[in-house]
Formats: sequence, structure tokens, C-alpha cells
Amino acid sequence: AQNKGIDITVEVEEPIDDFQIEVLDCITIISILCDNAIEAATPTMTIAYVLSENKQVFSIENAIKEEHIDMSYIFDAGVSSKGSGRGIGLSNVLAILDRYPNVSLTSASQNYRFQHVLEIHLN
Repeated sequence: AQNKGIDITVEVEEPIDDFQIEVLDCITIISILCDNAIEAATPTMTIAYVLSENKQVFSIENAIKEEHIDMSYIFDAGVSSKGSGRGIGLSNVLAILDRYPNVSLTSASQNYRFQHVLEIHLN
């Protein structure tokens, strides 16, 4: 991100612990979402973690060049706006999430912004 001149804001108000999913799966998901945001970001990106009463919430938001992105296909395997031979990251995220009924991912794109919100519901 620094090499691309992207200004990153990271907000973490609480320690990240008590994972309700495998730590490696959580790291993989967050890494894929951050990598995608860095590749698309111009010129800002925000990563936030909030612990609420009953869930852990990770938010990854970035500025984009387009007013909005068509969300109907971005999770399909092999689909990428970044060229051929790509497009496996978000489909891998969905495959991981299928193993965890207590985890949800919401994605939105509007007003030159793109955001993923990962919610892990605590037991």
C-alpha cells in the first residue's frame, strides 16, 4: 500500500482475541480482503475492528475509481477486474465462510467507495 501511495487508517479499539473461527481462516479472509482493497484503492483505505456485545466486526473500506462496482459477479471463481488468471480470492473467502454459520460478510459499493464488513457472532 505504501508503494502505491495509499493512505491507510487502521482502527483497533480492543484486543483481537477469543476467535470463534480458526485463526488461520480469519487471517486468510482478512488478508484477501485487504489485498483486494490495496489493489483497487485510490488513494485511501480504512481497516477497522470493533468488538460489540455479541460480535467481532472487521471493516475494510477503500476508495475506488468507479462510482460503484457491480456486485453480482465479484465472488464468482475466475472473475476479476484485474485481468485474466485472477479472481480466486473472493471465491476462496466464500468457501471458508461456508464452514462457519456464525460468520457473515456484507459487501457494498457506492459513491466511489467499496466496503466489506465481516461479522463474527460470539457464542
